[in-house]
Amino acid sequence: MSTPTKKTTPRTAKKKPVASKTRRGRPKGAATQTLPTAQSQLTRCRKCGSTDRTPYRRTTETSHAGQKHGESYTHIIRRWTSCQACGQARVDLTHENRL
Repeated sequence: MSTPTKKTTPRTAKKKPVASKTRRGRPKGAATQTLPTAQSQLTRCRKCGSTDRTPYRRTTETSHAGQKHGESYTHIIRRWTSCQACGQARVDLTHENRL
């Protein structure tokens, strides 16, 4: 008795995905930019003084120019949150100078 022979097909190599032609990131030879920095303080709860807060729920922006503590600003930002320690609802107010 002869044993049946098994037919095999040659395996084809899987092709690697082709990399996109556009490269991500900063182009080679580009200089690092020095961006302006801003000073800010952590907002505190008026009831207990804690800086811990829940994530912001809502944000509004108002375009208004002025000066505060000798620094000029162009926008007033209001962010609604609450204190993580005591639960007091609060609105964090910040002044930003945008170009």
